[in-house]
Amino acid sequence: MLVAEDNVLNMEIAEFSLKREGFLLEKARNGKEAFEIFKNSKEDEFSAVIMDIMMPEMDGLEATKKSGRCREAMQKKFRLLQ
Repeated sequence: MLVAEDNVLNMEIAEFSLKREGFLLEKARNGKEAFEIFKNSKEDEFSAVIMDIMMPEMDGLEATKKSGRCREAMQKKFRLLQ
């Protein structure tokens, strides 16, 4: 699971909660970093992406829409929850 969150406390809470449920996490500090991680990942590497909407450098919505591959993957595999 890829988690993008710029707030340290929120990331700690997400990490604790998701790891407790058995998820493996890849963390990004902003949308730009999340976009690069997702763009360079294998096709089925992430079962889900959790992205904060308001982040520096690139917000979560912009990161989600940025790449054709990301858009296709999001449409096929993920739901966008706001």
